[in-house]
Amino acid sequence: MGILDLFYSRFIVFLLLPLDSTLLLILGARSARRGNAEAKTLNFGFSALGVLGLQDFLISFGLVPDWHHLFGWGALILVLTLGYILEQRFTENHKQVKSYSHELESASLALQDSNRKLEEVNRTLEERVRGRTRDLNDKNEALEIALR
Repeated sequence: MGILDLFYSRFIVFLLLPLDSTLLLILGARSARRGNAEAKTLNFGFSALGVLGLQDFLISFGLVPDWHHLFGWGALILVLTLGYILEQRFTENHKQVKSYSHELESASLALQDSNRKLEEVNRTLEERVRGRTRDLNDKNEALEIALR
């Protein structure tokens, strides 16, 4: 690993990552202030990652003694908050699908009822047509007999 590779890896980790994290926290705080519960949860996870990762950052510069690295715990908290957000979304979507299912079932029952009524109307209409056709045939026969 050359000097430039080392410089770029440190540049990315120690300058860009904190800047990106800060920007993410600011944008998340704006969204959380507007009442977004997921943003509040996500900000908690990123804050934990940042605070616990700060100790590793300070260790790398020799500013604090190397007694225990906490970045992994921060990453775990972030993953748990993401899992919580995902679980909340799945629960919300499940409730919505259940609601749609009940609406669809109600519409299906109403359609079946309408089809039964339509079949009944068609059956009675066919009976009435047959009856009137019989009456018309009888009257035509009577008229033919009367005209002879």
